[in-house]
Amino acid sequence: AAAAVAAGLTGAELGSDLAGSVRVPASFCGVYAHKPSYGTTPTIGHSIFPSPVMPDLSVLGPIARSARDLDLLFSVVQGPDPLAARGWALRLPKRSVQSLEGLRVGVMVDVEGAPVAESVRKGVQALARWMRREGAKVGTVKPPMSVADHDVLFHGILKAVLAGRMDEPTYRARMAQADLLAEDDTSPTAVAIRDFTQTHWQWAQRNAARTALRLAWETVFGKFDVVLLPGTPLPGFPIDESEPASARLLDMDGRKEPYDVQWFWQGIASLSYLPSTVAPVGMSPEGMPVSVQILGPYLDDNMTIGVAKLIEKYFHAYEPPEGYETE
Repeated sequence: AAAAVAAGLTGAELGSDLAGSVRVPASFCGVYAHKPSYGTTPTIGHSIFPSPVMPDLSVLGPIARSARDLDLLFSVVQGPDPLAARGWALRLPKRSVQSLEGLRVGVMVDVEGAPVAESVRKGVQALARWMRREGAKVGTVKPPMSVADHDVLFHGILKAVLAGRMDEPTYRARMAQADLLAEDDTSPTAVAIRDFTQTHWQWAQRNAARTALRLAWETVFGKFDVVLLPGTPLPGFPIDESEPASARLLDMDGRKEPYDVQWFWQGIASLSYLPSTVAPVGMSPEGMPVSVQILGPYLDDNMTIGVAKLIEKYFHAYEPPEGYETE
């Protein structure tokens, strides 16, 4: 869908974002996307396998060639779940961002344990410098939880969501695998199987930790209006499915990094239910798009989209791919 939007085959699209499935394609294709605050976009009717349940973490969000189109499409799809619509209406804060003057902008790009390609780092930092020149108050943000702890928590809750989509035979097979694991087996496969078959008590403990993390982000947003993150930790790379994802390596400035380094940057907004708007900010030396995530407080979706509009208008906008022609 993101490639079709970038190529002009469609004006806009909708996608589901559980762990970056709207934001990552948009970043790689140099277009805009919005991952809404959890609970603001009903998911009933989205899946080809209908379910009345709105799964944890998952949201529906727009992909478009402009931030203005994101705003329009998000306004169409937002609203209460049909079961709740009788009693309440969604009224997101009206955040009309007319300029960057006085806007409190946090930057989080250099985080221990979460490597970022130099082209992406430079793209985010160039954006931050421009924002400062335009009157924004720019500062550095440290994540409220370490990368290692965040990944454990995010994957634990994510696997619980995915387990809920399994049919009974598949889930029972996972349970049988879990019973055979040695207690000291901490391999990625063993950790994943345990996460898929966690008890409700374990999930409840993780949910409590997630809620504490959400409160920590509220403290961060007491000091900043938005936080800038890498759209992806590196620009788009060639597809190679010759090995399982767990065995693949990414080439990041000549270093070999595991695929898992991508999870942290996408998991921030997903795990804490935060809105995140992706906007292109430039091109890598190889000619691939570089993007930023504009992270905002829970339910402040209009703020993140509004900042993306200013970036689009005054700093950098969608660039058609090479060979694309319009009449």
